Amino acid sequence: MLYFGDRQTIIDSDCSATKQVTRTIPHTTNIADATLRELLKGTTKEENDMGLTDNFSNASGYLGNDVEPLLSYYTGLSIQDGIATIDFSSGALQYLNNAACIQATVKSPIKKTLQQFPDIEDMRYFIDGKEFTEWDA
Repeated sequence: MLYFGDRQTIIDSDCSATKQVTRTIPHTTNIADATLRELLKGTTKEENDMGLTDNFSNASGYLGNDVEPLLSYYTGLSIQDGIATIDFSSGALQYLNNAACIQATVKSPIKKTLQQFPDIEDMRYFIDGKEFTEWDA
Protein backbone atom coordinates (compact mmCIF):
# COMPACT_ATOMS: atom_id res chain seq x y z
CA MET A 1 0.00 0.00 0.00
CA LEU A 2 1.05 3.55 -0.76
CA TYR A 3 -0.54 6.58 0.85
CA PHE A 4 -1.03 9.79 -1.09
CA GLY A 5 -2.64 13.06 -0.12
CA ASP A 6 -6.43 13.29 -0.20
CA ARG A 7 -6.74 16.49 -2.26
CA GLN A 8 -10.20 17.61 -1.11
CA THR A 9 -9.61 16.96 2.59
CA ILE A 10 -6.26 18.78 2.38
CA ILE A 11 -8.02 21.79 0.84
CA ASP A 12 -10.92 21.66 3.30
CA SER A 13 -9.34 20.92 6.64
CA ASP A 14 -6.32 18.62 7.10
CA CYS A 15 -2.96 18.95 5.35
CA SER A 16 -1.93 15.47 6.51
CA ALA A 17 -4.98 13.63 5.10
CA THR A 18 -4.13 10.57 3.03
CA LYS A 19 -5.80 7.77 1.11
CA GLN A 20 -4.29 4.42 0.28
CA VAL A 21 -3.69 2.85 -3.11
CA THR A 22 -2.28 -0.52 -4.03
CA ARG A 23 0.68 -0.89 -6.35
CA THR A 24 2.94 -3.80 -7.13
CA ILE A 25 6.47 -3.28 -5.85
CA PRO A 26 9.32 -5.04 -7.68
CA HIS A 27 10.80 -8.02 -5.81
CA THR A 28 13.73 -6.94 -3.67
CA THR A 29 15.38 -7.69 -0.35
CA ASN A 30 14.68 -4.13 0.89
CA ILE A 31 10.94 -3.84 0.33
CA ALA A 32 10.58 -0.72 2.52
CA ASP A 33 13.15 1.14 0.40
CA ALA A 34 11.49 -0.01 -2.84
CA THR A 35 8.07 1.01 -1.50
CA LEU A 36 9.32 4.47 -0.55
CA ARG A 37 10.92 4.89 -3.98
CA GLU A 38 7.60 3.95 -5.58
CA LEU A 39 5.76 6.46 -3.39
CA LEU A 40 8.19 9.26 -4.24
CA LYS A 41 7.51 8.70 -7.95
CA GLY A 42 4.16 10.34 -7.19
CA THR A 43 0.62 9.73 -8.28
CA THR A 44 -0.36 8.29 -11.62
CA LYS A 45 -2.84 10.09 -13.86
CA GLU A 46 -5.55 7.66 -12.73
CA GLU A 47 -4.77 8.25 -9.05
CA ASN A 48 -4.75 11.98 -9.63
CA ASP A 49 -8.15 11.71 -11.33
CA MET A 50 -9.40 9.87 -8.21
CA GLY A 51 -8.58 12.90 -6.06
CA LEU A 52 -5.16 11.82 -4.83
CA THR A 53 -2.23 14.21 -4.85
CA ASP A 54 1.41 14.43 -3.90
CA ASN A 55 3.89 17.22 -3.38
CA PHE A 56 6.91 15.20 -4.50
CA SER A 57 7.45 16.53 -8.01
CA ASN A 58 7.42 20.35 -8.02
CA ALA A 59 5.58 20.02 -11.36
CA SER A 60 3.82 23.33 -10.80
CA GLY A 61 7.10 25.07 -9.97
CA TYR A 62 5.87 26.19 -6.54
CA LEU A 63 9.34 25.53 -5.08
CA GLY A 64 11.21 27.34 -7.84
CA ASN A 65 12.46 26.40 -11.28
CA ASP A 66 15.66 24.64 -10.22
CA VAL A 67 14.12 22.20 -7.70
CA GLU A 68 14.15 18.57 -8.83
CA PRO A 69 11.56 15.97 -7.80
CA LEU A 70 11.99 14.74 -4.22
CA LEU A 71 12.94 11.28 -5.49
CA SER A 72 16.12 12.73 -7.02
CA TYR A 73 17.26 13.79 -3.52
CA TYR A 74 16.42 10.45 -1.87
CA THR A 75 19.54 8.40 -1.13
CA GLY A 76 18.26 5.44 0.87
CA LEU A 77 16.48 3.90 3.81
CA SER A 78 17.70 1.70 6.63
CA ILE A 79 15.81 0.16 9.53
CA GLN A 80 17.26 -0.61 12.95
CA ASP A 81 15.55 -1.17 16.30
CA GLY A 82 12.17 -0.08 14.92
CA ILE A 83 13.51 3.21 13.51
CA ALA A 84 13.51 3.93 9.79
CA THR A 85 16.35 6.25 8.86
CA ILE A 86 15.46 8.08 5.66
CA ASP A 87 18.44 9.66 3.91
CA PHE A 88 18.20 12.59 1.52
CA SER A 89 20.65 15.05 0.02
CA SER A 90 20.28 18.75 0.86
CA GLY A 91 17.91 19.54 -2.03
CA ALA A 92 15.18 17.67 -0.15
CA LEU A 93 14.96 20.51 2.37
CA GLN A 94 12.86 22.45 -0.13
CA TYR A 95 10.18 19.80 0.43
CA LEU A 96 10.80 18.71 4.00
CA ASN A 97 11.45 22.07 5.66
CA ASN A 98 8.80 24.27 4.12
CA ALA A 99 5.61 25.82 5.49
CA ALA A 100 3.79 23.57 7.97
CA CYS A 101 1.05 22.49 5.55
CA ILE A 102 3.51 21.68 2.78
CA GLN A 103 5.62 19.67 5.26
CA ALA A 104 2.50 17.72 6.25
CA THR A 105 1.54 16.97 2.63
CA VAL A 106 5.05 15.58 2.05
CA LYS A 107 5.82 13.83 5.34
CA SER A 108 2.42 12.35 6.14
CA PRO A 109 2.30 10.06 3.07
CA ILE A 110 5.88 8.96 3.79
CA LYS A 111 5.06 8.20 7.42
CA LYS A 112 1.79 6.37 6.65
CA THR A 113 3.43 4.32 3.91
CA LEU A 114 6.40 3.26 6.04
CA GLN A 115 4.48 2.61 9.25
CA GLN A 116 2.56 -0.21 7.57
CA PHE A 117 5.75 -2.29 7.94
CA PRO A 118 5.71 -4.12 11.30
CA ASP A 119 9.42 -3.48 11.90
CA ILE A 120 9.01 0.33 11.61
CA GLU A 121 7.69 2.18 14.64
CA ASP A 122 9.14 5.62 13.97
CA MET A 123 11.32 7.45 11.47
CA ARG A 124 14.17 9.91 11.36
CA TYR A 125 15.19 12.16 8.50
CA PHE A 126 18.83 12.58 7.59
CA ILE A 127 20.13 15.27 5.25
CA ASP A 128 23.62 14.73 3.84
CA GLY A 129 24.30 12.14 6.55
CA LYS A 130 23.21 14.25 9.53
CA GLU A 131 19.94 13.88 11.43
CA PHE A 132 17.66 16.83 10.80
CA THR A 133 15.33 17.63 13.70
CA GLU A 134 14.83 21.42 13.55
CA TRP A 135 11.92 22.07 11.19
CA ASP A 136 10.59 25.49 10.17
CA ALA A 137 6.85 25.98 10.14
